[in-house]
Amino acid sequence: ATAQMEVRLADFISSSAPEKVMPLADGVLSFIHHQVIELSRDCLDKSREGLITSRYFYELQENLEKLHQD
Repeated sequence: ATAQMEVRLADFISSSAPEKVMPLADGVLSFIHHQVIELSRDCLDKSREGLITSRYFYELQENLEKLHQD
């Protein structure tokens, strides 16, 4: 499951590279997209370092909820 998550995150990050994505006209959507990419990178890095815990996922969920509310 971990390897599959890492592959999917890497694919998502790769497919979201600036040269592969049309710029978003809406600044808010651009900001949200950037934040999601950064959270994905952090998750992938933590996974590769063996630092994924239930606490990490709880904090990730909180960050996504805050992003959604803002």
